[in-house]
Amino acid sequence: MLTLSHVRQETLTATTFIFTSDSPISYRAGQHVSIRLPHENPDSRGTIRSFSLSSSSTEKVLAVTTNEGESSFKKKLFSLSAGDTIEARGPGGGFIFREEDPGHHIMIAGGIGITPFRSMLTYVSDKQLSMPITVLYSNRTPEEIVFKDYLAELSTKVIHTITRPQDSPTVWSGRTGRIDEALVREISTGPDSVGAGGDRYYVCGSLPFVESMVTLLGTMGIASDRIHFEKFTGYS
Repeated sequence: MLTLSHVRQETLTATTFIFTSDSPISYRAGQHVSIRLPHENPDSRGTIRSFSLSSSSTEKVLAVTTNEGESSFKKKLFSLSAGDTIEARGPGGGFIFREEDPGHHIMIAGGIGITPFRSMLTYVSDKQLSMPITVLYSNRTPEEIVFKDYLAELSTKVIHTITRPQDSPTVWSGRTGRIDEALVREISTGPDSVGAGGDRYYVCGSLPFVESMVTLLGTMGIASDRIHFEKFTGYS
């Protein structure tokens, strides 16, 4: 059982739920947890969802970050109050930060797919690890950037790109457009980093985003064993 400590608003639609546990929980940065929320009249997807943890095992809490949705599960989740308890299973999953791998670690996130990278980046910072890391983070508008202040404070290089700046009420002076081959090659560590080189790629986001990024990396000649990914198959 987990107890909701408090919530933190990240964007207009994204919220972080911070939980405490009566006993220590061990996990690898990037893993997910399954949450069960019994409620009246659940929809066809039922009462269980899996969420990547946005917290790190170096922290004393478990946190998940997600967007609001219209499903009965999301409505129940967003109705929780501090002190409420929930059932959880895990953490588990193979999408983990591989600190034992040498070389440059490149994290490619779309939208709410940044959540496991927050876990990984916090772990790296808390453990004072020194491997090079670059984050490529794509959102439709600047207002949708999750963990914006947190990412700005990191010593890690973070590159934002906005795909629909015209939909934003504010002027965006940074990069625009989707993550493409030119951008990936720009941040790679050298001529040997694409193909047989040492860069490691982590991709997380919606199903279409992940599939397009994995396809792109494959066409660039990056070996499949250097590409790790997690697909978020549903946001509701």
